Amino acid sequence: LHVPIKFLDDILRNEAKSSDKSIFDENSFEIIETTLDGKRWFSATFIHPFSNEKFESGKGRELGIEKKDGATMKVAIYDSPVEFSNDRVYYPSTKLAKNAAVARYIDCSMFREENKAIDLGISGIIPSPKIRLCVEEPYLAAEDGESRKVHSVDMGRKNNDSLDTLSSMAKSHPHLLLSPIEMVDRFFPKLSREQYTTQVLEISGNEYYTATFIHPETNEKFSSGIGRELKLESHKGRLIPPLHLSHVEVIDGKVCYTSDSRASHAAAARFIDCMILRECQNREKYDADFANLRLCLEDPYMDEAQGNSQVVNYDDLLKSHHKHKGFKFWTNICLDKPHLLLRCRLTLRNFLHYKYDGFASFLDAYDTKSLDDNNEWFTSTFSHSILNEAFDSGLFAKFPQVYHKSKFPPLHSHDVRVVDCKVYYKDPVVAEFAAAARAIDCLMHRELNDVEIPEEPEINFYKKYQLCLEDPYVDIEERESQKIDYDALLAKRKLFEESATLDVVAAVDNIWGNGEDDEISS
Repeated sequence: LHVPIKFLDDILRNEAKSSDKSIFDENSFEIIETTLDGKRWFSATFIHPFSNEKFESGKGRELGIEKKDGATMKVAIYDSPVEFSNDRVYYPSTKLAKNAAVARYIDCSMFREENKAIDLGISGIIPSPKIRLCVEEPYLAAEDGESRKVHSVDMGRKNNDSLDTLSSMAKSHPHLLLSPIEMVDRFFPKLSREQYTTQVLEISGNEYYTATFIHPETNEKFSSGIGRELKLESHKGRLIPPLHLSHVEVIDGKVCYTSDSRASHAAAARFIDCMILRECQNREKYDADFANLRLCLEDPYMDEAQGNSQVVNYDDLLKSHHKHKGFKFWTNICLDKPHLLLRCRLTLRNFLHYKYDGFASFLDAYDTKSLDDNNEWFTSTFSHSILNEAFDSGLFAKFPQVYHKSKFPPLHSHDVRVVDCKVYYKDPVVAEFAAAARAIDCLMHRELNDVEIPEEPEINFYKKYQLCLEDPYVDIEERESQKIDYDALLAKRKLFEESATLDVVAAVDNIWGNGEDDEISS
């Protein structure tokens, strides 16, 4: 996605079943050139090769996705300077302008797919991470494109009183506070990514990031702050998870996050807080009008000197922050939507996304192997660098709390074999579900240490929703010491199969997921 043209070319060639040459040619783009302050600038229009719909260059938006060598441009569209003229976005090269036009198409295409899924009633109950390449909002129909163009007035402060100050932006467009970098981008329409600097710090062998935002006009520096909960309605383009639910460490007096992108958002948030205070000109007005819109737990300050002399008690702030981080993912799933546990892979992916921030890759998370060359039985191991441990396929238990009928068989009804203490299933996807289920059991079990379940003993509460017959474990050492009697567990499982009636038969419709992640045939 850092190179939109390459990304789309691969997709379109696959659709056209053509691998010998690129889909793009001289007719794919229309280029407009202009001269501003003696410098040449370029804007592009991408013409879709199948539908002929046109998409103009958008203003790049930082992705928050790791770059890989050889898979990105030297300067990405979100790092490039831009100019606005005649309601178009201009870049310093045709290459950037073309990629920005394709980025606009990708945004609209994903937006349309998402809306189609919602219309068909197949969208996930827990939303998947949102990726947007451009600052402009995507649109459904071609005729809506004109109204979604970037206007320099709408992107910054010129000739628009409602966006003249950060305080007026916060009042008139409070949803912008949910994505601090985007709000700052709107305030400074020509802002360079060089205004954000990041530093990598290490604690207990783990790397964390802290950031500094440099005011483009005064060069004043604003460091990452600790996110504070905002009572605002959810909005497209919001930061997921929000800063107040992000993992935070304070190292040498610096607030650190698990990604440079999130640290940069926290620095932008600190800048926004301080600037709104200064626009109010006094603390009383700020407390009266904006106390509920403050982004960081740290107090904002009136000027650079006050900021340099400010002493922050991070021990107290971290206690307040940890109250939010005390949000128990699995507890809430069990209390509110236990059927989601049966969507093992999808729910596990959402847990890692919400708990550890960022867009975790799951392409290589499952190592699935066959028992022999006949490829009739499969076992799987789920592992991810973010957890630094592995979970093998478990033996599915009979799950009690499910509410709706499904066309798919219950998880515990699939044929199974145990060889050398490894659990095998006939379907490789079921084996992956079993590995995800084992991971969920252990992660859920680890919430027992500091969670209080109303009106129900904790151990019974979690046993009630356990997906696998094997006992969960708290760490790798306990896993290695476990002695599992699979003969006894298989005998217990046999009782499920011989039961004349089931308490319930399955979970929500399409319990295995919807297409891109968890679809499985019955």
